Amino acid sequence: MVSSPIPAGGQASPVRRDRHTRRAALGTGLVTLVGGAVASAPTASAVTAAQPRPQVTVTDLGAPDLLQTSIIPRIVNNRGTVAAYGAIGGTQPLQAFTWTAGTITRLEAPTADPGVFSFPVGLNTAGAVAGYTTVGGTLHSLFWPAGSTTPTDISAPGGNSHPLALNDAGQVLLVEEGRPALWDNGVRTVIAPFPETTAVGLNAAGQVFGTGRQGDQPDRAFVWSPSGTVDVGPFGSTTTVTGLNDRGQLVGYGAVASAGQRTHGFVWTPAAGGRPAKLTDIGTLAGLETEAHAVNNAGVVVGRSATPTGWHAVSWANGRLTDLGVLVRGKPSQALALNETGDVVGWGTAADNRQHAALWRGGRAIDLGLPAGFVLTYAIDVNDDGLVLGYGIHENGSVHGFVWSVTR
Repeated sequence: MVSSPIPAGGQASPVRRDRHTRRAALGTGLVTLVGGAVASAPTASAVTAAQPRPQVTVTDLGAPDLLQTSIIPRIVNNRGTVAAYGAIGGTQPLQAFTWTAGTITRLEAPTADPGVFSFPVGLNTAGAVAGYTTVGGTLHSLFWPAGSTTPTDISAPGGNSHPLALNDAGQVLLVEEGRPALWDNGVRTVIAPFPETTAVGLNAAGQVFGTGRQGDQPDRAFVWSPSGTVDVGPFGSTTTVTGLNDRGQLVGYGAVASAGQRTHGFVWTPAAGGRPAKLTDIGTLAGLETEAHAVNNAGVVVGRSATPTGWHAVSWANGRLTDLGVLVRGKPSQALALNETGDVVGWGTAADNRQHAALWRGGRAIDLGLPAGFVLTYAIDVNDDGLVLGYGIHENGSVHGFVWSVTR
């Protein structure tokens, strides 16, 4: 899967500065809230007696000693470990670290230039981390093996390298001198199926996906493996790819001429078992636009689709696009990620007109709420146990990482 939606120094979605008045004791870093839920259809926004309200527990990654600093999460693995970076009192202003059950482990970058940052990009199930820092004024890719706080510099000589993704096999997708390369236990393979190639991520099998261009032609989606490259082709006049599952299914979106250049999401399924490869437009909710953001190994796609009242979080499976619903009738929502059990996370605008982290589970939307003093929250990742990762913007401007657990 691809890395977390938060880029270094940025947020997953536009930030609105709002006030929040809910009271919750964040001093311990642990808050228990009772979350609201709605049916999957956007017109059903009330919780019925047959749907008990779930209990939501939120933990600040900075608790108990770093509640006044900025911490930005990136990804959570299936062991509950989080890769993040922040002002944690280490040797760098913003330093990469891992968090597990309340324990922060600094990831050192001993060769980094004084005063520069280090950022994690990928985290695998074993706990290995890929990231980058600046050495001699140039970006260098780093790999921290599982259980180690000392990295290996995996850049080509001269640096100018940063990673994009890491899989469970320990393979790292890099960009070096503007060109993608796959690093595998010290061996690097340049990936250049097109004169202009942009890699996005890789899956567990070591397949790389991205887009490429030749001359003035439109971008074309591709899936690369050591045995060759599959040219998926363009999906309209523009093509953006966002996810690749371990079965080789590719998702993304593009501007479609037959739809008046409106954006439609797509899923491409490779040839298998005598069936030819298939490129499928996942459709729209209201004849407007749709974007596909992620796909799991069951082939379930999540993203967002435009409606007359704003974007709605959606899922697609087996040829059917489903409106996942909103937190409040008439307000927008968006899905960013999902796990292998079908949990979907993202955000929705709540009754207070603030953006709240959201979880869609069992056909309903669950508001993960706002801890005291925070003006918005987003959920960006979820592991297969249903542990939700996200972040919030405090009214003082700081960024805090959170993990939420929700009773099933």
